[in-house]
Amino acid sequence: MNLKKYAWVFGMLGVFLILSIPFDFSFGGSIGLLTIANIGVIGVTQKEGQKEGKDEETLDIENNAGEVKLSMKDFARIIGDTVNTALKEYTDKVDRKYMKLPEAELTETEKHGKSQRQVDNMKFRKFLKNVVFTKALNTEGADSQGGFLVPDEYEMEVIKLLNDYGLFRQKCRVKTMGGKTFKQPKLLSGVTATFTNEAAAATESNPTFSQIVWTAKKLDVVTGLSQELYDDEDVDIISELAEITASAMSQKEDNQGFLGIGSPITGAFSAGSINSVVLAGQNPNTMTWVKLLSMMTAIRSVGLKKFGNSFPEFYMHRAILNIILSLVDGQGRPMFDTDRVWKTKEVLGYKFNLSEELNDGTAGSSRPILLFGNLWWSVLRERKGMLMRMSDSAVVGGNSAFEKDLLFVKTSERFDIQHIMGDAYVKMVTGP
Repeated sequence: MNLKKYAWVFGMLGVFLILSIPFDFSFGGSIGLLTIANIGVIGVTQKEGQKEGKDEETLDIENNAGEVKLSMKDFARIIGDTVNTALKEYTDKVDRKYMKLPEAELTETEKHGKSQRQVDNMKFRKFLKNVVFTKALNTEGADSQGGFLVPDEYEMEVIKLLNDYGLFRQKCRVKTMGGKTFKQPKLLSGVTATFTNEAAAATESNPTFSQIVWTAKKLDVVTGLSQELYDDEDVDIISELAEITASAMSQKEDNQGFLGIGSPITGAFSAGSINSVVLAGQNPNTMTWVKLLSMMTAIRSVGLKKFGNSFPEFYMHRAILNIILSLVDGQGRPMFDTDRVWKTKEVLGYKFNLSEELNDGTAGSSRPILLFGNLWWSVLRERKGMLMRMSDSAVVGGNSAFEKDLLFVKTSERFDIQHIMGDAYVKMVTGP
């Protein structure tokens, strides 16, 4: 038999291998191609068998040494083995997507009568016990307090809640960083266009650049669970842990994103080149209508622009909003219609946002109390993959896990915040 009849089979196999490996075919797509390959081989086998009337068709491969016969079954097996080997690195990745955690698989008896959410929580408990709790910890770089990467499902739930709870995260741009640092050039000054007389030398103008560097900072949240809560199968432990963790993380992100002074993160109120409106006194209630209006003219025009779905907005504590709503004119008449403000959630035509993490109405020297601008100019970069540790013997806040029958779970995220253009913001501060 001539090998040319089967050239298309070899060609199809070659195209499959060339395409699937570098372009990272999905698991479903890869299985589909494998199926096509096997159907093609079976089709050839059946067609030739019917034509020749033989029980087992063979391929004749001619070479200088003579003739070698390879059965179609052997040929199909070789193709199958080759394709399966090529697919292995992709099929292995399916485990993380479908909650197949290491050392956390359940027997059919354990899964019997349980909902999918209950099964996921049972697997998560096994993962905590068999991997996070009992195995040696991984470390990264100089960080000796490393941990295990949390399951994708748990991390996704925490991130979702962070987006729901965290005001700063909702309004700024959130991006990932592949390493512990990320660098981005920043244009400080551009080139200048000048008119030049005929035959005169042109004036040289060079742009100047600086560099913005994000350096991942580790934020830890330690959650204490009673042993009874951990063992209770009716408790959605994934949601319980995610809720507590995300709430604490979002508060700290808001605090550092707005008010951080560089230890370890610099907030928007302290961004370089930010514009300031200073009150006459140290008490926030010395705010006047004129001072509030001056925030509109103190900001750089780019801070008033819309970028994508991001708009310039006000950010304040509810106590500061109360002071704004109390402003009156020279005849003692209110400057704002309170009902309209609450209905539209707008001040001076711009949306306002309230956060308990921002400074309230307490008097103090040079306290930032009101921010205005588009947080599109602030970028939160986070390392993908939260870390987790667990202990039944640690002492946290004077509480001994061993004595009180507790389990402490520490979840860590790594991120940094940088402000691309500080003068796109304006802040109101109390007097010195």
